Parts: sequence; C-alpha cells; structure tokens
Amino acid sequence: MPEPDLNDYLACLLAPAHRGMRLGLVQSISNDELNEEHWRILQVLSDAQGHSMGELAERVLLSGPALTKNIDKLVRRGVVQRAVDANNSRCVLVFISDLGLEVVERLIERIDAKHEGIEFVLGTHKTAQLKKFLETFLEARTGGNWPRQSCAGISDAGAKNRGSSDARRDRHGPRGGRGFLRYRCRSRSGNRRPPGKSPSPAQTHTGSDNPTN
Repeated sequence: MPEPDLNDYLACLLAPAHRGMRLGLVQSISNDELNEEHWRILQVLSDAQGHSMGELAERVLLSGPALTKNIDKLVRRGVVQRAVDANNSRCVLVFISDLGLEVVERLIERIDAKHEGIEFVLGTHKTAQLKKFLETFLEARTGGNWPRQSCAGISDAGAKNRGSSDARRDRHGPRGGRGFLRYRCRSRSGNRRPPGKSPSPAQTHTGSDNPTN
C-alpha cells in the first residue's frame, strides 16, 4: 500500500493555506488591537451604509451572538455605532463612524501590502486564477450544487446513514444556525450615510441588539 499523503486531499491543502493567510492578516492589524472578525465587520461597513445585524452576520460569517459581542466592543471603541432604521423602527442598523473610516483607511494600506507580497510570489496570472477557482468553489458550495455523496467508495449503508443525517439537518437546520434567524432584519433603501456624517443623536441606539423580525 502506498504511503498516504495528506496533500492528496484538498481540505488538507486549504487548511494550512488558510492558517497562513489568517496569520498574515492578524499581524497586519494587531497594532490597532483588532482581530480578524473586527476587520471583516469594518470592511463591510466601510461602504458608509447602514447594515442590519442579519445581513452583517451573513457577510462576515459570524453567528448572531458572536456578531453582537464584536459589535459591542467596536461601539465602545467608537469605530461603529447603532441607529434605528428610519424606515423600520423595529430594525437596528449598524454604521461605521468617522473614526472607523480612518481606521479602515489605515489598515487597508497594510493588508494590501501583504497581499501584494503574495501576488509577487505567485505571479499576477496565478493569483487571479486562484481567486477565480476559490470563487467557483464557494459558489458551488453555497449554491446547492455540492454533491451529497462525492466518494465512490462509500457503501450503500453508509450513504443511507449519511442521507438520514442530511435529512435531519434539512429539517432542523445546522447547529448554531438559529442565531441568524434571530437577527434577520433586512435593511431597506435610504440607509446610505455619506462619509463624514453620523446619524443624529435622536436616532442613535446604544443598547445591545435585539431587533425583532
């Protein structure tokens, strides 16, 4: 039997690559005492539009409770703020502050420099290819085109058990997924805030997020 090589498995190749990329990102932002989750949140909010907690949770890949915890920290630092949606009083939106925009602008320079170093090693063409492959991978993974049984060696019994497990997940949802439903609140049009202008004090909401659907 040939000696097994973990690099034959795509998951085993992606894991150290992700670790390396994440470490590089953390090193780029550590001087500002921010973590990776903080950066993703600030990057999404840097469009100067208000985002609901449900939308933000999906985009930054965090559960509802984890997102609330991170937003609380960022609010205390003054880089983001909450405000009630002018078009829907039941919905709380999250905005980036002027200080937050300054932080993002500063951090982008460091992060872009790190990515330029990666592009220098791989080359422009291979870097673009890698991005395209990963985008295709993610689209297939989240678009419902992912095969439930991808290994030819799975026995019929194993496939049956796996199907039962998938059916249970379809009925009850993934573990921890309820956090997204609690914060499901779509922002409507008219939430755009031009840079340099913060929501009025009367609209500002400083409490923890608990919007209802």
